[in-house]
Amino acid sequence: MNGERTVQKLLHIITTGTSIIRNTSNKCNENTQLTLHCTKLKKWSTSPPESQEDLEAGNNAHPGSPIFKAVLEAVAGDPKKISAELNALLTYAETRANEKTLEHKIILLSTDTGAGWFSTKIIEEFLKNMDTIPEQYIAKGHHHIAGIEAERIQLLGKDFAKGSINLLAKIKTAIAKHKQWADEILLNLTGGFKPETGLLIMSAGLLGANKAYYIHEYMSEIVEIPIIPITLAEPVKTALENARKGLLDHTTLEILRRHGILKPSEKEQAWLREIANILLKLKNPEKQKPSRKHQATQKLIFKIYM
Repeated sequence: MNGERTVQKLLHIITTGTSIIRNTSNKCNENTQLTLHCTKLKKWSTSPPESQEDLEAGNNAHPGSPIFKAVLEAVAGDPKKISAELNALLTYAETRANEKTLEHKIILLSTDTGAGWFSTKIIEEFLKNMDTIPEQYIAKGHHHIAGIEAERIQLLGKDFAKGSINLLAKIKTAIAKHKQWADEILLNLTGGFKPETGLLIMSAGLLGANKAYYIHEYMSEIVEIPIIPITLAEPVKTALENARKGLLDHTTLEILRRHGILKPSEKEQAWLREIANILLKLKNPEKQKPSRKHQATQKLIFKIYM
């Protein structure tokens, strides 16, 4: 190919789960580096949030931990088999090669659990020292890691409603931060809890994502999920605008409760303002306001509470 390669910049926002712990616990007897850690890995793979085992997993989420080193080595040996998230990322990157140089920025969003954070930090450590992804992991194209961030989302995996709002808030912030850099904003929804994944698919049109993709950890085919343009319908939009201003009259509260945005007895002003700011898709003051045509393409079709 003559001339300079076209550079395509992709921002991957990745929800992370615990497939790394589950898969290494299943294979630990086959790997001499993992054998010493079999008991812990098996306990961590089934531990509920905030249990002693889960806290132990979180306390080992750093490169100085022997079990962290052993799991990281296993991931480096076969990332697609050990990590569902990396399987999706690397496989998707291959599908986008097409003689272009791809730059990938990666944001990892963890559940508020020790096991989730351990798995997330393994992925971060695996990727963070890579400038170019080697051919042993991606056979096609030229792929560079332009940056990687990892964040533990407060209450995610513990409280569906509030954890989900914190997740949406973080994604919105990340998109605003990297929007000028990225040619495309992608949600990798392979990992994490499925109810939250469903919420993200439905709200992606509000947040500014371009595409979502998914791969089953035992399959090799990537599925792209279309982002459906959505908007806030009345009377929810007006109720949220009132909540953002702190105008919580009886009618506003009843509308929010009827549509599942508030629980029947709930009345939290700061909480409502956060919901309103996210769902109304407020822009930063220095950013250009969205056009009326753009605003008209969005429609709210989900409830905050299951």
